[in-house]
Formats: sequence, structure tokens, C-alpha cells
Amino acid sequence: VRQARDERESMVRFHSVAKGGLLLFALLLSCLDQAASTHLRSASISWRHVEGNTVEVSVHSTWTRDYGEGSNVNYNPKTRGDPSTLPSLGDVVIPNGLDGRPLLNYGDGTSTNLEVEVLAYSVEENWYFGVSRMNHTYRMPSDVVEDGGAAEGQSLPRKGWLITYTGCCLYAPSNRGPFDWDISTTPSTIEDRSGELRQRWRVEARVDMIDVKETPVFQNLPIISVEKGLNLECFAVPALLADGTLVPIQNMSISGVNGVVPDAVRAGAGGENIVCIDTDEVEPGLYPLAVTAMMTSRAKSGAVFLLHVRNMTLPQISAVTPYPSTQTCYSGFPCSFTVTASSTDPSHRISYSVMFPPAKSVIKPISGINPASITVEYLPCTLNNSFTCFAAHETSAGVEVATSEQLCVHVDVKEDPAPVLNSTALPSYTIFIGEELSFTVTSSDANRLDRVRIEATNLPTGATFDGTTFKYRGAWNHGGMQRTVCFRAYDEVDRCGSAETPSNQICTVINVKACKYLITTGRRPQSLHDLAALYNSDWMTMWAANPDIHHPDFIPSTYIASPSYTSHTLSGNSAVEVGEKKAVNIGRMKKVEVGESMWSIAKRYGTSVEELQHFNYGVTEENLMAGQNLCIL
Repeated sequence: VRQARDERESMVRFHSVAKGGLLLFALLLSCLDQAASTHLRSASISWRHVEGNTVEVSVHSTWTRDYGEGSNVNYNPKTRGDPSTLPSLGDVVIPNGLDGRPLLNYGDGTSTNLEVEVLAYSVEENWYFGVSRMNHTYRMPSDVVEDGGAAEGQSLPRKGWLITYTGCCLYAPSNRGPFDWDISTTPSTIEDRSGELRQRWRVEARVDMIDVKETPVFQNLPIISVEKGLNLECFAVPALLADGTLVPIQNMSISGVNGVVPDAVRAGAGGENIVCIDTDEVEPGLYPLAVTAMMTSRAKSGAVFLLHVRNMTLPQISAVTPYPSTQTCYSGFPCSFTVTASSTDPSHRISYSVMFPPAKSVIKPISGINPASITVEYLPCTLNNSFTCFAAHETSAGVEVATSEQLCVHVDVKEDPAPVLNSTALPSYTIFIGEELSFTVTSSDANRLDRVRIEATNLPTGATFDGTTFKYRGAWNHGGMQRTVCFRAYDEVDRCGSAETPSNQICTVINVKACKYLITTGRRPQSLHDLAALYNSDWMTMWAANPDIHHPDFIPSTYIASPSYTSHTLSGNSAVEVGEKKAVNIGRMKKVEVGESMWSIAKRYGTSVEELQHFNYGVTEENLMAGQNLCIL
């Protein structure tokens, strides 16, 4: 298997073989032998606006690798790569055809032959897949209907520039049998060298740069199998814009046996990116299926691929998140998904075809033989929305027996979301000196691969935060403190080097009452003597400040709290006192009068400015205000 790992457009085929207890890779030998005159398996046209009236036209296509080898090994000449070898990764090939080189017509009287850059190929399955990109400048942004009958002074109605890609011939197996096309002689057919009829192809797109800046790219397998006899069979045909937006498919037609069968194939429910075919109305065989994804009636992408109706039980294929479910990944973090397939005959082996794996993805070795699983792993560094499509192949003795229906896994790469902070904290608290305050702060992140840390800012002295739990006990010299503590979560720097993403911020205001001390069981102080020693005072001063305490050596139980006690509860959006416990007064409150200063107050009450500041947190000579309450011992 050769794969272009740096390109999004790639298709690979994997096969597991048990040998000597080891799991080996081998390419699957296809039973669909190609006639030398059949070539194209799939093609799609899309475009995007570049500047002015210039667009970039992209054609994705899959071709028979050894086309024309019977008469001329160089029937597909190269402009890059070894001309003596078949198309390989990185080569640039000019596809040829039975009636000459396929032609891309821009719809304005100009045309060109395409050069296909090979993005992937298979030796045994005999195909190569690639892309052609060309810039083209039109004389105006949209073609008009010359006989549109516009009124005087009005512009002619627009129809868009019609781009067509035509050539011969569509892929057809040489062993005919159940794959016989039974084509009648029409202008769309041509005889090959053996006299058999072969079918030309035609893919269309329209360019209108006035209302639309791009059309979608189809991302499906070149050959899609369905099982006959199951009535309505549906499969995904994703068509995506560059930003990952899905564009509904429309205007489908199927041709082959008996010409066009318009009622047998249609869009799925809601006109989404699903094609449904009534297999009871179509005989087994290989059919070209044409689809269109329209932005407007004048701007669209077109594609043709092959539909294989098979009169047999197909392998069953499933994924962790099958279409239309979404595999959500985040930019900068590893992403993976697994597809599993099985057949009813345990002696058969399972291999896979994979189309449009994510950019720079790694497709892991197949696990198991039947059932067998394949896993895609990659590290997305850009936001995108993509589909990776799979088909499982059932083989016996190296020969393909059946191919499963197409399964497309929708991968949606999103920006790494910011964590969300949650907290049991109230918007504000008012506590006593000596009281214990505790609450938790947690975070959640939609990206489960992300590691999140929580940081706290503006913590009071003595407070702790271990990343989850905040703890603080009102310090002896924090009376009168008001502190806003904030928390924010940050996720890690991802593997693509993107910066940390901060969460929302949660803040809580902590108020510590001045002159009020809550005595707690098991912690000093436990008496007025202890409290006086803490504040360099005497027990008589403390006793005088607490007339409800009748004996200085006995503090009533109404003044003693358990370590888990809280003096606050939630009332609306603020904390209020419960009032079950009383705090011991360590002094008395004094209202500052006009003209007073810290120095004059200290002198009046026989203390110092430093002592006043110990009992009144944050108060200075500069911010002292008339009407303010101070704690005086």
C-alpha cells in the first residue's frame, strides 16, 4: 500500500494475512479484471473563487493504472516521474482514453487536458487516485442567458459557466457475466478495439462567482456496492465545503441496463447526503451514478462514480460512530476511530478500502481476520469537518468474493473548548475572626483528553487552595478585612502548541467582622484568659466587653462552635448570619468623628497606631474616613 500522508485526498487498501503467528500486510487481488480500453472509475468537479473573475477548478479522479498496457505502456504519459513505470505516488500523469485525452471544457470556449497528481495507488487492484487543480479566469463572474428576454435597462438572467469533463471510457470488467452492462448503441458509447461497446462519461459543474465562493468536494469511494433484494438500500455520498459544511446532493441519475432508471435512485430522507436505491428495480451489475451538489441553480459540483448491485450477501461493516453520527475530535489532541467488518463464512478474510482519511493520519494494522477491525489515528491541528469512507472486502484464497456497502465516518474537529468552572462558593461571606471557611471549586471540560488545573488569586494570608478545596480561618489580625478571591481554570497546552484556554472566572468576597471572635471546640483560645493573651490584653478588659458572660472562667455553650460550624447561609445571592452562635467581643466599636486621625484615636484610648491596625485590617491614616467603625481594645 502506498499512501500520500500529507494529502487529505488519499485512498488505501489494507489486507491482513495470518502467517507463522504474525499479522502481515498484503494487497488484495481483485477479481474485477480490467479491459485495456476501460479507464475511469470516478470523477468529481468542484471550484473555489480565487480573486477577480478567477477560480481554481479541482478534479478528483480514479483511473485504471495499467490502462493501454497491452499496446503501449506509456499510454498514460507523465510530466513528472519515471516514464517507464506505471503511475506511482507523486507522479503527474496525463490520462488518455479510447478516443483521445479526456477534455475539461470551461464553458467559455476554452478547454484543456488534465494532469493528475497521483495521491495514492494500488498495484493489485490496479488503480491510481489523484487530483488536478487549474486556475481559470473568465471574462465575467457568471455566464448569462443570451436570449433571456430581459426588460430594457435590466441585466440578462444568469445561468453560470458550465464546466464539463468528458472522455472514454468508464471502467468495465472484462469478465462480463454478472457485470455485463448490456449497453445499446447511443452517442454516449464507442466501440473498443475488440468491437465491444464502451461508455463515455460526462461530469458537470457550474460556476457563478456572484453569490457563491466555492462548491463542495465529493468524498466517497469510486465503486459503491449494494445488495440486491433488500428493497431500499441507502449509503452516504458526502459533499463538503472547505470549512466542512455539508451540501445536500440533488439531481441524481443512474444509467446502464435499460438506459436511465430515474425512479430507482433518489436522495435520502430530507434531501441529505444519502443516496437510496431500490434494488428490486435494478438488475445485478455495474452502473455509473451521476450526482450533483448545488449551492444555487447556477453554482454546483458534479460527480460520477460506479454503483455495483450484487446478488449476494455482503459483508457487514460497522463503526463506533457510523454515518450520520459524528466523531467529535478537538484540535491539538489525538483522535481515533475504529471500523469492524465480518462475513458469514469464518474461513474468509476481510480487507478494507479507505477513501479520504484525515490529513497525516496513521491507519493501524488490521486486527483480526474475520471479523477484522481497522483503526484510523491522527492528530488534528486545524479545524475541519471531514468524512472517511470505508468498504470491507471479503476474500477467499486471495480472490474477492464480495464487497460491503460503503460506510462513512463523519469526523468533526472542533476548537479545544475552554474548561467550565463550578464552585460551591457563595458570592460573598461574612465570617467571624477564628471561624473556619471552606468550599470546593471544580471544573469540567467537554474535551476529556484535556488536563485542567485551577488557580486561585488574591488569597488572604493563611488561606490554602489545593486545586479543589479552599480553606481559610479568620486570622486574629484580619478583623475588618474585605477580600475578593477569584478562581479560574486553565487547560493544558495542546500537542499542536496552541496556548492555554482559560475558563470563566468565579469570585467570592470574604468579609471578616471586626471585634468578633468565634471560639471553636478543640482550638485555642478556649477562655477569656487565652483570648486576652492572644491580643496582648487582660481578661478583665475582655470580660467587661462581654456582659452576657457571667463568669470569666466559664464561657457558655452559645459562644462555642464546632469546627464544622458556619455562621452564614444563602439568602438570595448573598450570605447572612444564621445567628445560632455568638462571637466573643474582643473590644468595642467606635465611630470615627470628623477631624479624627489614627494618631489622635490611638492617643485618646491609650494604644498605638500599630495596635489599631492589628484590630482593623487594612485601615491606614490615608484611608480613614469619618463615620467608619473601628475596633478599640
